[in-house]
Amino acid sequence: MRWYSTFVAAVSEVTAGRPLPPAATAAFESLAGHVLPTIDRNGSLLADAVARGLGRDRVVSNAAVLLFGGIETTEGMILNLLWHLLHHPGLLAAVRADPDLLPNAVEESLRLEPAAAVVDRYATRDAELAGAAIRRGDPVTVSLAAANRDPAIFPDPDTFDVHRPNSRQHLAFAHGPHFCPAMDLARLETLIASAP
Repeated sequence: MRWYSTFVAAVSEVTAGRPLPPAATAAFESLAGHVLPTIDRNGSLLADAVARGLGRDRVVSNAAVLLFGGIETTEGMILNLLWHLLHHPGLLAAVRADPDLLPNAVEESLRLEPAAAVVDRYATRDAELAGAAIRRGDPVTVSLAAANRDPAIFPDPDTFDVHRPNSRQHLAFAHGPHFCPAMDLARLETLIASAP
């Protein structure tokens, strides 16, 4: 948690245009001191990542990123689901009466309240989208929250509906090469934390 809170503070500083705090560098070195010795263990995911060409610095960077997904976003998933169920007593009663509805309730909550409402990407090629020219290398901000409320895909998109048949079509975990690798773990943690 100490590493995580230090990294969160550092991201806020850098995002605001200020320099990287020295505490963040020290936290990264401390994390590296814990992660790097495990790289050489046979059969570890980290050893496999390095064998596939991911450098040691990138392995540590990815470990730092996983802290965000493993802490903040999962906490948010659990709390958002509970908020939705508690604010819809009839649906809470339906889930309690039929626990098989809980996985769909998780998906519906993710659809309405993705942990990352927007993601930043860079265009890999020139493109045109809805009449706007996007050049290779341009930053592109994608609203996952808006995509998850597309009325062409999700009728009555602002309604929390544990019976929605296509709720899992949301983009809360992104899509393509940058999808969340821990999405199934996050779902499982939310199901366990929310089980009646």
